[in-house]
Amino acid sequence: MMIDRETAVHASQKFRLMRNGNIVTLISLTVILANAILALVLIWSNPFSFFLTGGIKILGIFMLLSGIAVLIGGLMYVVGLYGLRDVRPECKDAFSCEIVLIALVIVGGLAGSESVLGKILSIITTLGTLVVLWLVIVGTRYLLENLEQDEILRQGKILWWLNFTSTILARMYALLPMPTDKGTGAIILLSVGVAISAFSIVAAVYYVNYLGRVANALEAQNLKQAVEALEEE
Repeated sequence: MMIDRETAVHASQKFRLMRNGNIVTLISLTVILANAILALVLIWSNPFSFFLTGGIKILGIFMLLSGIAVLIGGLMYVVGLYGLRDVRPECKDAFSCEIVLIALVIVGGLAGSESVLGKILSIITTLGTLVVLWLVIVGTRYLLENLEQDEILRQGKILWWLNFTSTILARMYALLPMPTDKGTGAIILLSVGVAISAFSIVAAVYYVNYLGRVANALEAQNLKQAVEALEEE
């Protein structure tokens, strides 16, 4: 079924808001990765100086600021998803899942990340983010299936597997025991973390591009229908 002009315009605006929210999140993740790489270089060159001069504290400050940016980007994403709840039932379900995930994150924070409940909720929220992504991809597929946008539909499949892989790798990394010393073990673990973070950023960039292309396709559909309406007149 072909979507009408009003729906196309509304959906394109909300997808673009989700895209902008993800851009904010992506920038914050890039800052985190850049600081991690810098820390890795400093540790390799002079590990004792890094730890003695408070390098960990400086990284902590950047992590805090980036975390705030992630919250802002996440809020923009959720608001955009909220606007799509009446467009497709999958988007409505995705928004409901996001609200549940936010509640679980709050409960997990109160319980403590090291508690049994906190760890269980962390795993649930990780899987929940994949469910949200899957619902968004399915919803966009139904919106675009009659608009001759096969390339975007294929991109959605690639997007799913990229995010699935990056999420699982990040979860496995989080389960690794932190080394008690600050020697080779810590350096290797930090290197692995940087590599996984870089892969996650690639997946995030791909998602930003996907949302942008979906918004553009819906805007193009609105323009096409407007031209057809003028020709009929």
